[in-house]
Amino acid sequence: MFRNVRKSHLLAAAISLAMPLSMVMADAPAPSQNGTAQNPPAAAAPQTPVPPGALKHEQVRVLLENMGYQPKVYDNNVGTQFYALQFDRNGWKMSLTVSISEDYSYLWISAPLTAVSDPAKASPQALLKLLEQSYLNGPAYFSFRPNQNRIYLGMAILNKDVTAITLRARIEDFCAIVQQTESYWKEQAVMPNGNGVAQAK
Repeated sequence: MFRNVRKSHLLAAAISLAMPLSMVMADAPAPSQNGTAQNPPAAAAPQTPVPPGALKHEQVRVLLENMGYQPKVYDNNVGTQFYALQFDRNGWKMSLTVSISEDYSYLWISAPLTAVSDPAKASPQALLKLLEQSYLNGPAYFSFRPNQNRIYLGMAILNKDVTAITLRARIEDFCAIVQQTESYWKEQAVMPNGNGVAQAK
């Protein structure tokens, strides 16, 4: 009896040692005819499906051009494109970008505003006032990009059945917010001696 048990234990141990080796051999790349290992071809990255009614990148560029803008096309750091616009509005030189979210769900409008020379010394009261302006002007909102030491205004638009009329209206709304809130985001408003509202020029 004990001999049979011992034999069964030895057989089980042999199988357990053999299985990892067989698994490694099964997963190993097959050798080529010249004896070197060949790795299997890498799987292609899955394409993000475009939702029904959503604009694609080229369609955004064409739409902006048909609206009279002259978009400059740039590649961002995630392999997609964004479109830089510069134009005059009510005496202002507007500079903003339009882009598509990675899943094609939204169009993003973004504008660089003021640079902050010493972010660590920014006025807490002024920053609270900027948060209040985000609340009052939603869906537009203010943000700070530490890699640029700059305040931005951003706004998302649902990327569904967007026309030239709707996009122009959103861009106009966005530009109006930039101008109307200037006294809150100018550097003299956010730095220590400011009270959160810059004095008019």
